[in-house]
Amino acid sequence: VTMAQSGTKTQIYEGILYKQGKINTAWKERFFVLYSDRTLAYFKNSDAWEKGKQPISYIDLSATRSIAPTNKKPSTSESVEKQMKKVKSRKGSLSRKWSIDFSAIFSTKSSKDDDESDEDNENEIAFIELVLNNTFTFEIVQAQRTYNLCTDDADKFNTWLSKLENITFGSKLHKGWLLKQSERDKKWEKRWFIIYDTKEMRYYDDSTRAVSRGMAVLSQLRKVTQMDDEKARKKYKQTNVLKCDFKQRTLLLSCTPNDDRKIWFHEICKVIGKHAHFIDPIYDDFLYRYDEKAQKWKKFWFLLDKTALLQFADMDACDEYAKCGYFDEKEHNKAFSKYVIQRISLQPFDPKHVQKIRPGSSLQKKLIKECLFVIHSHEFGKVFFATEQQSQLNRWFKKIRSLAGDKGSRKKSKSAVSAMTESSLGDTLAAPGQNDDNNSYMSSSKSKSRDSRTRGSRRGSKEPADHISTKRSKNQDKILKMLQELQVDLKGCKTDVRYIKECWERNNEEADEDDEKYDDEVGDEY
Repeated sequence: VTMAQSGTKTQIYEGILYKQGKINTAWKERFFVLYSDRTLAYFKNSDAWEKGKQPISYIDLSATRSIAPTNKKPSTSESVEKQMKKVKSRKGSLSRKWSIDFSAIFSTKSSKDDDESDEDNENEIAFIELVLNNTFTFEIVQAQRTYNLCTDDADKFNTWLSKLENITFGSKLHKGWLLKQSERDKKWEKRWFIIYDTKEMRYYDDSTRAVSRGMAVLSQLRKVTQMDDEKARKKYKQTNVLKCDFKQRTLLLSCTPNDDRKIWFHEICKVIGKHAHFIDPIYDDFLYRYDEKAQKWKKFWFLLDKTALLQFADMDACDEYAKCGYFDEKEHNKAFSKYVIQRISLQPFDPKHVQKIRPGSSLQKKLIKECLFVIHSHEFGKVFFATEQQSQLNRWFKKIRSLAGDKGSRKKSKSAVSAMTESSLGDTLAAPGQNDDNNSYMSSSKSKSRDSRTRGSRRGSKEPADHISTKRSKNQDKILKMLQELQVDLKGCKTDVRYIKECWERNNEEADEDDEKYDDEVGDEY
């Protein structure tokens, strides 16, 4: 393989190929050069190329629909001599079938030389027929023409196919089966689709890619829409429809499962690059936002992606905006002004710019709401948000902090698991109808220094008695007796205790650490 620089294009590969003519279907030897700008040039011979002469012509590979071999694999069990004898003995040879004088086509001698014997011509014709009838022929299919090419070596054949495919189509980004609606009869047909990094999406009859059915240039795409199933079913009699609006056509595709449609949607949008406007949602839900001018809370639907927090009037407006990918600036600006109320940029993201507000602080009392957090925006300053429940606050806080990657993650506090004491368990379980012995024990256990040991025993799978020393004082014997009595009374409540504990830990596992960290960073204001 030769790599040489020629102006703005790079030479990728070169070598001799036999090319079949368009009008005169004779096969002629030509020297081909493949360039990085998706062009294939061919010269009369290698000398013409080395001397810098102009090529006979170019093949524009960007218009290629498919590149595929046109013969079966050769049988390597027979020698070349035996195969040539079979060719010469065959009645319907190429020279008879097509009335082609191969000796005149391939002979390097002038017409004045009559020394060449009929046997030499026969051998030359037989060798050419052998090559053409074996595997080393392939075709480059385009809309206006099909180029038939041939080489006399299997390794060169495989190398040419590989190089041509890489330059013509690029690297595969995504592939799979889709249903495509025919533009003529409006029928849905199953096709094998491939997205390439050349911003092209090609589709074939099957995964062998032997028969190409068409190509879509994604750089000409204006908008791609994930259609609503009810509308798609009424209009196109299909579900999970992707509608691709190009400048001069509309391509309708259908995916089987809904998740597959999301994958295809994002792959199409990502291959466009920086000119694509689409949402890759991380999380979305209702939030209360504090309006400082009106000094009151207002409820909106918010969506978080990798770069910003988008504010919508409701969930329907969010869905309408998020279901489309926009590649035309005017189209995107129109949709943005219609559905999005405000965009709060989070880039560059700093975990310190997102903080929880400590319950009981002067600011929390001023803002009235209990579950609060603030985002320090470069554009809007301090923006206050509130949720209805602590679990929602933790979820939002965790999702936003995830934008920082490892920098935004925090280690769990070792005290998070042991934060729930026996007294809190007792307060939670204390209800009308519970026996007074349990309550009296819980209140008395608060004043004892050994309650940490009993807390540890409750979290473990072993019984409380297993954690108590064998040498016991009178007070220890008394506590042990009380624990044994309590164990009998709480047998029916074990499931409820475990459930309450899990809920408490899940909703508050980060609360203490967040509050301490927030106090250190913000001060008394929060």
